[in-house]
Amino acid sequence: MKHQNEEDAYYERLARYLRTGIDCFLNEDNNDPDGGYGMADVLAERIRFALHGLSPLRRLASVATIKTESLKVNHGPAIPVHELYVQPKTTQKELDESADIVSWLVGKVAELFARIEREAFLNGTGVGQPHGILTRAREGSIEIIQSGGGGALSAECVLRLCRSLGGEYTTTASFIMNTSTAQAVRLLQHSTGAYLWQPGLAAGQPDTLAGIPVHVVDEMPAAERGALAVAVGNFREGYQIAEREGIRILRDPFTDKPFVKFYTTKRVGGDVLDSAAIKVLRLAA
Repeated sequence: MKHQNEEDAYYERLARYLRTGIDCFLNEDNNDPDGGYGMADVLAERIRFALHGLSPLRRLASVATIKTESLKVNHGPAIPVHELYVQPKTTQKELDESADIVSWLVGKVAELFARIEREAFLNGTGVGQPHGILTRAREGSIEIIQSGGGGALSAECVLRLCRSLGGEYTTTASFIMNTSTAQAVRLLQHSTGAYLWQPGLAAGQPDTLAGIPVHVVDEMPAAERGALAVAVGNFREGYQIAEREGIRILRDPFTDKPFVKFYTTKRVGGDVLDSAAIKVLRLAA
């Protein structure tokens, strides 16, 4: 691990590269023969940490960092990684005047990657991108629980969804749904009149629905007729994320003047590990 003075020198020279395009500083082991530069572990780790905060599924699922092009799991086929790219951009003036251009880059790259990943971990086709949870449900490998009734969320269908999950998964389960769905389920009540939704008891603790923590993922479909609006499960057992070590960056001041773009790539994959660990609610059409 780098000492503090080595890290300071790293950031100084990286900031110089981001501002001017010269003297990237990275050692030869990190140079990318295809153009651009591989970012050293300390910077890649900052981006991964930021991604963790922006992606509920990264916090809930299993995540493995690998050195190969696929992750071999105990059961089923290997999970391949696929290239994702983002291109944050800014002006040269902003680069020159920014007090901490490295933190700006970390934040923008993480924000853009998180947006792509959240969508892919739910709806990815598996072709050039991760295989998503809802895609697997549509394909039939994850059980879909039908809401019944008139296509609206109800306490009965939420409780039926909970009961469909095996007991070995229930104690460590979580719900995922988007913001508008979460607002709707806040109003659901037991036959006794008690609300299914309970606020978190301590700062930083998630709210619960029928005793199960709720995490908001706005890429989940809205609670409309026919939608796969809610998923519940032990996502650590049910979904595996694989990402290859390293992130690459190429400074591009030419193709979108007066902007400077930073073409940034990483390789990530994902797929369902245990289909019994996740259930999805479909509202009636």
